[in-house]
Amino acid sequence: MAQHTVRHTIVATLVLVGAWSTSLTVTERQPSSARTPVRLSLPLNIGGASFRVGMPRQEAMALIAECCSALGGDSDGIVLVGKNGGGILGSIFFRDGRVSALSREEKQVHGKETSDFMVALYRSVLERNTLVQSANVRLSAFSEEMTNSTNRHLLLTFANGRTLRVKQMTLDNGDVVVDLVEER
Repeated sequence: MAQHTVRHTIVATLVLVGAWSTSLTVTERQPSSARTPVRLSLPLNIGGASFRVGMPRQEAMALIAECCSALGGDSDGIVLVGKNGGGILGSIFFRDGRVSALSREEKQVHGKETSDFMVALYRSVLERNTLVQSANVRLSAFSEEMTNSTNRHLLLTFANGRTLRVKQMTLDNGDVVVDLVEER
């Protein structure tokens, strides 16, 4: 059986549902007497524009005017939609004149099977203990090209050696399977 594997690994902290961010520190160009470190995240592309946590609000608003339309929101947060209608693209939040948080809608699915799968994953991450608030994990993502299918894996490996594997398999005939397995 032929197999080709590409593997990507990051270290993440899952907080209930699974949010993580990566950031770096840069210095704004200001007079040398007023230099202050500003934390800018890696860029997040929303509607074709590249936003960063830490960027000035005015710069973010200019990008929004080019790429998107603002739907409601207030001075602290805005929901972004496509200029030609359509669904929600993401959200942007502000604090102290800067972008404080960003979110981009990746995919939304309505259906009991999808909801049941998410609940099973949630409970598995927390080891069926809903009082746990967070868990440190190593997240690995890789794919395998098999002779009759493509398999995509997400591995959540905990410090104690416990691993949760989410596997999506697409067979050559078009059938798809998603599997959640706990491993040791």
